[in-house]
Amino acid sequence: MLAKGATARGNRYNRLMLLYRLHKIALALLPLTTASLLLTALGSTMVVLTLMTESDAQSPLLRVAILFTLWNLMVFAFVRLFQAIPPPVLPQLGWLEKCWMRCKLGFYYLLALAVIVTGLGLISLSLKLLLL
Repeated sequence: MLAKGATARGNRYNRLMLLYRLHKIALALLPLTTASLLLTALGSTMVVLTLMTESDAQSPLLRVAILFTLWNLMVFAFVRLFQAIPPPVLPQLGWLEKCWMRCKLGFYYLLALAVIVTGLGLISLSLKLLLL
């Protein structure tokens, strides 16, 4: 029984460490938030201007501008989502508070999973668009 409890406690700790790592990365990228938003606006402008001026919808400049915009949006969203994470569930909290805190942590785990999947999809898209 103790080994199972210790394993469950270790798994809980590892899940908290995932959010903590994402939080630390977001805090390190926090100074880039404004620059990322400005670069997103620049990338969006590049996309619009490229679409208005070039007749070829497959132009390399358009592909680079789209990827530039998407990566800057990814950085901005990542920093905004994980700059503050909910605290761990404490044993002295009441039953309802524990349930609420676990729901919040579960929501953040789902957000972390969505961000990781989106990042992997963006890497795949980048490789496909740049190697065309």
